[in-house]
Amino acid sequence: EDLSPDENAGDDFYVTVKYGLHTRQTTPIAGLLSHWGKIRATLKGMDIFDSSPDYDVLIINADSPDLLRMNCAISDNLPHTDTQPGYVPHVTLAYLKKGKGEKWRNSIEFSGQTFEFDTVWFSTPDDEFSPISLTGPFVARTEKHYQKRKPNAYEKRVNFEKIDKDLNRLAFD
Repeated sequence: EDLSPDENAGDDFYVTVKYGLHTRQTTPIAGLLSHWGKIRATLKGMDIFDSSPDYDVLIINADSPDLLRMNCAISDNLPHTDTQPGYVPHVTLAYLKKGKGEKWRNSIEFSGQTFEFDTVWFSTPDDEFSPISLTGPFVARTEKHYQKRKPNAYEKRVNFEKIDKDLNRLAFD
């Protein structure tokens, strides 16, 4: 009964990494993030964004240095327009009727739960979604290579992680 009339019960919840990107193309973002690796976050208390006159946004704050670093990397490298004063890692749970969010503020029902993910979804303003693997082919190849055997003397002198990042940067550029 608290859901906004425009909200469908059971819609997916999500973590926003960066809002307001100018691109409609997945490639620049994939080039930047495909080497990233898994993201880890720990849930904190519930809160609301109440700046809209039409609804309250129910969120769970998240403690995640990974999300903060990813947000900064995207902000530093891709054209965007910020609509909020700062990035707060969070999970968006639902859009509620205006004024209904206050009763959920400070709830700790999910506090302490940790989750990881290795894929982000890029969405355009037209709600077209594209998955982006954070453990792209270069990272996966390097990890697989080192899991099977120990590197030889020559391989020990090569920084495969730097090569992967450089190749991803070239793809991004």
